[in-house]
Amino acid sequence: MMHTDNLLVDGLEADIAMKGNVDLVKRCIDMEATVAPEISAIIGVATAFAVNPVIGATVFAASKVLGPLWNKISVLRYHISGPIDKPQIDEVLRKPRENSEK
Repeated sequence: MMHTDNLLVDGLEADIAMKGNVDLVKRCIDMEATVAPEISAIIGVATAFAVNPVIGATVFAASKVLGPLWNKISVLRYHISGPIDKPQIDEVLRKPRENSEK
């Protein structure tokens, strides 16, 4: 069994922190993932496009679809459990972004 308290994925559209257990022998998972969407996805799109235009176009399309959701949410938390090939993913927290315009 493998355990982590600090698996971090620094993505273009979101940062993901994971903690929990993965048992490769029993092929099961029990983890919590916290997803923090990036506030400025434009920088990620520009970076991806500079590295590879095809990936940049894909990231741009994804940001157009996910952008309205990302602008409203500051943190999402999921509990992921069950078999690795068909995990159960349950949302346990959705924290709205605080409106800074008052």
